[in-house]
Amino acid sequence: MRGSRTGEVKDEIVVTYRMMAYLLAVATIIGLLLVSSTSVPVSLIYSLSLAIAYVAFMRFLLATSVKAIHKVKISRIYKKPVIEGDTFELRVKVVNPTNTPILYAELSDHYPRLFTLVKGLSKITATLPAKGTLEFHYSLKPRLGKHWFRGMEAVLRDPLGIFAYRTVIPESEEVFTVYPKQRPIPQKYLRGWVTASLGQTKSGIKGLGNEFMMLREYNYGDDYRFIDWKSMARTGKPHVKVFEKESSLYLVLVIDTSPAMMYGYLGKTMLEETARLVTGLINYLIKRGDWVGLVLRGDKVRVIKMGRGKAQTHRIIKAVSNVEWSLNYPKVRLGDAVKEAINTLPKRTKALFMIFTTLDPTAYPAGALDNEVYSLLSICKRLKSLHHNAVIVSPLPELYEVREMRGIEAGLYIASTIGGIKAAKEYANTLRKSGIEVIQVGPSTLMPRLIKFVENFRAIPL
Repeated sequence: MRGSRTGEVKDEIVVTYRMMAYLLAVATIIGLLLVSSTSVPVSLIYSLSLAIAYVAFMRFLLATSVKAIHKVKISRIYKKPVIEGDTFELRVKVVNPTNTPILYAELSDHYPRLFTLVKGLSKITATLPAKGTLEFHYSLKPRLGKHWFRGMEAVLRDPLGIFAYRTVIPESEEVFTVYPKQRPIPQKYLRGWVTASLGQTKSGIKGLGNEFMMLREYNYGDDYRFIDWKSMARTGKPHVKVFEKESSLYLVLVIDTSPAMMYGYLGKTMLEETARLVTGLINYLIKRGDWVGLVLRGDKVRVIKMGRGKAQTHRIIKAVSNVEWSLNYPKVRLGDAVKEAINTLPKRTKALFMIFTTLDPTAYPAGALDNEVYSLLSICKRLKSLHHNAVIVSPLPELYEVREMRGIEAGLYIASTIGGIKAAKEYANTLRKSGIEVIQVGPSTLMPRLIKFVENFRAIPL
């Protein structure tokens, strides 16, 4: 067996440095006795037998604990739902269902790497009694998306620590979903459209509807049913009533969840900011009666078919909550992800596709952005042929990175990354020349520009 300080060799009982020291001490004593005596004393034989018996007994004790540790049950108790950025307390319950006590156990709960330990310790050293329960708790600050508790690691030792055993308790791994913190739409961004008679649920398009909009003079061919007779009696001229036309917006949100969107400080990355805004925007639009769908492009493509109502809001937020943080650039192109969503649209639907992805080449592997832009050009042409509309919302990574910097540091960073910003604008211009709308944004302009675009688009008859 190999020596180890803490039993780094998984699922194998190993000897520790204490065992090495113990054997060295026994060997030294035996050597001294042999040197000082011509015959082997009886006390030496007794001492050697006792030492061997003690070592065997310690290993036996550890072996019984090893058998029991594989039957231990782990449960993590916390208040749901878990919202990103909000500290939550996690209570860990360890149950030993066997009749064997587990001596000198060091238990370490391996929480997700992107979480921050705020209070307490995620480990405990204790003896777990037979048919007994052990509890400990600690607080974490979570990050958006789908994460994994990598299991409960257990390091077992005998009373003197001369043997050690390390393993991960079976079935102690757990998938953990963190919901985005919805970013509500401030009224200051909506006030302009509300006061412009667009209202909270109307399009501002003249037509047959339920809500009175204005009076205008009668023209030949107007429906006589809408003549306002009171106004005619007052002015002597016929006027007709004009009503607001109810209009639902059909919106498909396409979010790139690849590593290209993970630039920025943890908790304030482009992906996290986009997720917060999108969930707030969806909540706002669905309350207005609009239809919303979602596409997530990561290692796999996730499509939520277009729908409306509270159930649709829940489906979309749940999908965003399952975004996986991966450093592997996806093989599926963004244009191909949009193509999957087209096939799910109801017939005769004219939708707006809003695609969130960065156009900064510094955020991509070599040549990857050119491939993405080509796929976007191709799919946007198809959208246009099907009478759909598309807009690309492109965050600039440099603006998300620099906002946590100050003074000279910020100036030097901008100077060193100006090339990436210029390249992103060139890619945006390439798309614009092909008739594709591109909105380049930073953290402070993402929301107002997005809301302005959506409301202006709503006011255009399709």
